[in-house]
Amino acid sequence: MAKPIVFIGSSSEHRNLALYIQSAMQYDVAPVVWTQGTFEPSHFTLESLESALDKADFAILVCAPDDVTVSRNKEYSTVRDNVIFELGLFIGRLGRKRTFLVSPRGVDLHLPSDLSGLTPETFDPDELLNPEAALGPACTKIKAAIVKAGRLPRSDFSEAREGMAEERSLDRSDELQHTPQSTWSDEKFEFEFFIATMHENEKRVSEIEDAYRTSALNTSQEKLAEWDTRCEYARIISGKGGNLSLIRDKSEAFPMNAEIRKTLAQALQHYGDDLGALQEFIIAVDIANDAQIAANISKRGVEVAKKVKNSSALKTFKEKLISFPIKNHRDKSEIMEAFRILVEAAKLPEIHKALGELITAMKPDDIDARFASAHAYSEADQDGLSMLQYEAIPPEERSGMAWNNLGVSYDRLGLKSKAIGAFEIAASKGETIADGNLARKLTFGGFHIEARKRADSAILKPSPHESVCSIAAEIREQKEDEELRYSAARERALEQRKERTAIGEAALVQIGADIDGYWDTEFGQIQLISDEDGNYSASTHVTHQVKSIGFGILKPSRNMIERRNIRIALKRFGNALEGTITREAGDSPATLLGAIDLEHHLLLAISVDGQTISGIEFGYQEARVNWRRSTSLQITEQTQSET
Repeated sequence: MAKPIVFIGSSSEHRNLALYIQSAMQYDVAPVVWTQGTFEPSHFTLESLESALDKADFAILVCAPDDVTVSRNKEYSTVRDNVIFELGLFIGRLGRKRTFLVSPRGVDLHLPSDLSGLTPETFDPDELLNPEAALGPACTKIKAAIVKAGRLPRSDFSEAREGMAEERSLDRSDELQHTPQSTWSDEKFEFEFFIATMHENEKRVSEIEDAYRTSALNTSQEKLAEWDTRCEYARIISGKGGNLSLIRDKSEAFPMNAEIRKTLAQALQHYGDDLGALQEFIIAVDIANDAQIAANISKRGVEVAKKVKNSSALKTFKEKLISFPIKNHRDKSEIMEAFRILVEAAKLPEIHKALGELITAMKPDDIDARFASAHAYSEADQDGLSMLQYEAIPPEERSGMAWNNLGVSYDRLGLKSKAIGAFEIAASKGETIADGNLARKLTFGGFHIEARKRADSAILKPSPHESVCSIAAEIREQKEDEELRYSAARERALEQRKERTAIGEAALVQIGADIDGYWDTEFGQIQLISDEDGNYSASTHVTHQVKSIGFGILKPSRNMIERRNIRIALKRFGNALEGTITREAGDSPATLLGAIDLEHHLLLAISVDGQTISGIEFGYQEARVNWRRSTSLQITEQTQSET
C-alpha cells in the first residue's frame, strides 16, 4: 500500500526543523519538504504550491516567529506571511484534519483564536540539541492522526484528465456544502472568517458576516461586539488591515466582557506592547465568570508575564484560577492545563510532572502528553515512571523513537532482555539510534532473546549436546529472574505514580491550610516561615557523632562531634510544595566526605487538615518524607551517630 504523501512547509530559517520532521516520519509516510523540488525554476510560487496540493494527502507547517516587523515605531514578532498563506491554502484544500502546525512551546504565534481547533503540536526549543527528543512527541501524535485518516481517494493521472468535468462538479458541490450557515458554531464562524480573510475573498467574508448576524449566536449588542473584535483581530494578524482602535472602542463600551478584553490583549501583544497586553490579560481573567474562559486567558497571560518577568502577575493568574469551582471534566482539564503552564513558569518541575500524571489519567489516549511525560521522567532519571508512560502507549501506536526510549528505561532498570526486545522493534521501525543501543547491549551481554533462539534451534536437532539443554535451562532461569525484577520495578513505579498523583491533586486545592509554625521532622524540629511571595524557609542544625580518619598508631581514629546545618527552601502551589533541603558540612570535617554539602530536591503535599506534610526527597534513591505539626516548642539539638 502506498504511503500517504505529506508536504512539510516552513520559512527558510526553519528549514532544518522541517528536515528533522521529515527524518522522524519517513518510515511511516512519504514526507516532502518544500525545498525538495516543490518550487521549480520556471514556475510561480502559487502554481508550485497548487501542484504540491494536488499530490499531498496531508500538510505539516512549521510556525515560529521569524520576522521582526515595525509598526507605529514598535517592533513585534510575526510568523512569516508565506507560512500563514500556506496554512490557509492547505486548510482550504485539504481541510483542518489533514493540516498540522508545529511550533515552539511557550511562544505566542499571534495566530487567531479560532485556530484553537488546529491546536499546534509543540516542542521545547531548548532541547533542539537533541532534535529527536524535542520533536518526537509532536511527530508521534501527527503520525497517529495520519495513519487513522489514511490517504485521500484519488484516481490515476489519465483518469483524472478524462474525468476533469466530473471532478469540477464535485468541487462545486463541496463549495456549496461550505456556504455560510446561520447554524454554525462560534468557533466555525471565526475559523471560516479567518480563512476567507487570508484568501482576500471579500465576497465570502461578507457572506460569513451576514450569516453570523442572522444566527442564534447574535443575541445582543455585546455578542455582536465580541464578533466584531475577533474579526478585526483576524484582519490584523493576517496582515489584511485591521483596526486596533475599533477593538479598544468595543472594550470601553463593554468593560466587563472578558472575551473582548482578551482579544484586545492579543492585539496589543501582536504589536509588541507586552506590558499593555499583560494588563489587559489580568483585567480579563479578573472579570471572567467561567472556568474555561479564565483558563484560556491565563494560559496566554502567563506566557507574557514570563516574558516580561512579572512574578506578581503569575500570582494573580494562579489566585484567580484557584478561586473557580471545578464543575465538570472539561473545567478540570482546562484548569489543569493552565496550572501546568503556571507551574512551568514558576520553575517547579516535579509538581509539573505530578500534574502531568493527572492529565494523562484524564486523557489516556493523548499519546503526545504521554510521550512528553515519559521523556520528562527519563530526563530526571525517574525510569520506573518513564517506563509506565511509554508502556501506556498502545504498542501498535508506538513510534520507533518511543520503542527506543522504552528500551532505555528498561536498560536503566536492569531489565536487559526487555531492553533488547524494545531496541529490536525500534530498529525495525528505522530508528537508527536503536541499532547503536542494540549493538551496545549485545556486546555487553544480556542477550537472552538471541541466545534463546539459538538454544531452541539446537534442541530441535537430533541428539542435542547436554550443554545445550543446560544453557536453555540457564536462559529460562535468567528470564524468570528478569520477570520478577520487572514486576518489582512496575510495583515500585505504580507506588511512585500514586504519590505523584496525590501531589498533583494537592496542587489543585483552592484554599490550603496555613503551615507557618513548628514541625517535627526526622532530623528534629523546624520552624517554617513564609515570605510575602508565599515561599517558605526553615533552618536548624544537628550534631553528628563521627569517627575521625585514623592513621594507625601515629594518629588513631577517635569519636568526634560534628555540627551540620540544615536549610530548607520551598515554593507552594495549592497544597503542593517543591524545593530543596541542603545539609551543610561543619567547619572541621572529621571524615573524607564531611566537607561535602548535600542538596536534595523535595516534592511534598500538605494534608487537608494541615497537620502533616509528606512526600519525597530525591537523593541517590527516593526517600519518604513525613513531617508532623509540633504540639510543643522543643528546639533541641539532635545527636546522630555516623561511622
